[in-house]
Amino acid sequence: MPNSFRNALVAALLALAPWTARGLDPVGPVDPAVDEIERCVDRNSPTSARQTLVFDRVDATGGSRELVATAIFKRGPKDKVRFLLRIEEPAAERGSALLGIEREDSDVVDLWTYLPELRQVRRITANTLSGSLFGTDFSYEDVMEMQRESQHARVERRPDGTFEGRPVAILAAKPATDSGSQYSEVIAHFDRETCVLLHAELYGHSGDLAKQLDVAWADVEKQGERWVPKKVTMRDLGKKTESQIHLRKAEWNADLPDRLFSQGELAKGH
Repeated sequence: MPNSFRNALVAALLALAPWTARGLDPVGPVDPAVDEIERCVDRNSPTSARQTLVFDRVDATGGSRELVATAIFKRGPKDKVRFLLRIEEPAAERGSALLGIEREDSDVVDLWTYLPELRQVRRITANTLSGSLFGTDFSYEDVMEMQRESQHARVERRPDGTFEGRPVAILAAKPATDSGSQYSEVIAHFDRETCVLLHAELYGHSGDLAKQLDVAWADVEKQGERWVPKKVTMRDLGKKTESQIHLRKAEWNADLPDRLFSQGELAKGH
């Protein structure tokens, strides 16, 4: 089956490459109702992209911090994902970067970071997963935990609903208790016409809503043959902060050599 629920947060970080639901592979037989949505989402997804993104983080006092980044994304054989995200502005943080490479033999994505002041590539480990990605409400742990869920989650189709007046298909994923996930359930709402993810709820183990992701329909536009969200908002309800990712420009199905997705490229810092 298509791995549509996998890499949802990775797609957000890269943004706005049309959101995928790839990978929260259900345990047991595939539910045709789930498979229908996953195939629809995959049809709206590019094979590669080069993007300019603007990250905007708003803290609890209303203060704002803006970052400009370049991002490249590519699907390889067997739909394995690779991406590189690098900060361009402000000058003080220029060159800071994140590299992700999905393993050939599993759905796990290995992550590495580069900080110019240290001039060192560092692998993201269990001890550093909770760190904030460039000071935003997206964490390394969000990325890694979604990958872990991809191997252990139970996915079900919920009754269709509406979001901002748009008909949506709703999928719910529950990670296995031994998966190590920080979430007890992830509920995603996909636009029925375009297959774009419009809303996601990420619940903690207490049962409370921990984070919420939203894409306003007004921020979705058609570019060529695909529908693209121009802005994604992630809210951390506990910290009362939010981060937005804005798509400034994009080149879909770009020609990206494999050598760009390497620790050597990451360490160039530019």
